[in-house]
Amino acid sequence: DDDDDDSSLMDSSEDSRRRRKSRKKSSKKKKDKKQKKKKKRSSGKDAAKEDAEKDPIAARNYAVVDRLYDLMHEHPGLASELPIMLIRMTSGTSFDLRQMSDVSAAQGLQNVFASMSSLGVTKESSGGWTWQSPGAGTDELFLLRLTRSMLNQVGLTMEAVDDYYGMNNEKQLQEAKPTANAKSAVQNETLGLLSKFKPSMDKDSNPLSLELIALCRMILEGQSISLEGLPDDNLRDAMEDLFAKAGLEKSEMVDDD
Repeated sequence: DDDDDDSSLMDSSEDSRRRRKSRKKSSKKKKDKKQKKKKKRSSGKDAAKEDAEKDPIAARNYAVVDRLYDLMHEHPGLASELPIMLIRMTSGTSFDLRQMSDVSAAQGLQNVFASMSSLGVTKESSGGWTWQSPGAGTDELFLLRLTRSMLNQVGLTMEAVDDYYGMNNEKQLQEAKPTANAKSAVQNETLGLLSKFKPSMDKDSNPLSLELIALCRMILEGQSISLEGLPDDNLRDAMEDLFAKAGLEKSEMVDDD
């Protein structure tokens, strides 16, 4: 019986050792899996950095293009001014961006110029941004050509940027035309009404233009006005046409009890 007890104790201890080993193996596998996942994540994050290290010129170009995109997105009006600035810079002009009234635009230009440091764009001790020629054979279009080349490399062109904002501006103009036309119609109607009825008014009465101003102020204050009291039917009809063109609605007025 003692032998049986001893053998059962040995079996149980052996089983416990096996269980401990299996637990160690499973935890080790889990650690290995976690480490592999971490390696995959880090490799994904570093992929762009490795590409940049392999091709520093491409990395520089993309950095410049990113700054240009941010600038044009926030300040599309600079799309026409920046090429001129680059030409003047290569001609020896220095730009002190601190003199700009638009702080946001100045910061955007500073980011662009800073990204072009490898192209010879530097910041002087006085605070101005200037360009140092890398050598002989460069002309005033040097920076502009390089910028266009960078944009072309990433599938963009200065013309495409200009066209994009040009289309947006054209769209805004088209949307503004109906409003401008409506204002013009109201203005013409008002001038016609004033010129037609002013001569027929009594000398002691107020000018019709002042009456119109008073009526418009009342409407802007939320009051309703009635033209029924006007003795001149033609004047009343003309003013109703004017108010209709201005977008006002005619409704029946109810007398208070």
